[in-house]
Amino acid sequence: MRPAFNPATPTWKVFLMFLVPMMLANVLQSLSGALNNIFLGRMIGVSALAAASAFFPIMLFLMSFVMGLGSGASVLAGHWHPAVTLRGPARDVERLPCFCHVAGQGDDVLVLPAFGAFTGSSPQAPPAGSTCWPVGGDRVWAGIRIE
Repeated sequence: MRPAFNPATPTWKVFLMFLVPMMLANVLQSLSGALNNIFLGRMIGVSALAAASAFFPIMLFLMSFVMGLGSGASVLAGHWHPAVTLRGPARDVERLPCFCHVAGQGDDVLVLPAFGAFTGSSPQAPPAGSTCWPVGGDRVWAGIRIE
């Protein structure tokens, strides 16, 4: 199995791998827009072409607004990787990633743990009233109610 990222790969090759498909997508999208304008202008009429041209900025604004909200929400949601700290009777401490069910004001949210070398556990304690299920030793442990 090939590794997902090879640090020895030159940066220009990595950029090229992303650049070529994006350029191809832009060319195809531009070609599609040109063909649509020809179809609207010649087959349906100039009024239809004018209406589509007038609506495009509104549609672009709405799409950009929704994509911006989605990006912002993913940035906020992606920064909390819940974890619980378990303390044993012999002063032993274990910090485990956990699934966390946060009961809100009419909204219930299940926050998933992050597993990986570059993700750390969040130092923030889960809110009161949450239920957390620690993950460790290849299993999910019994739920812990946060008071």
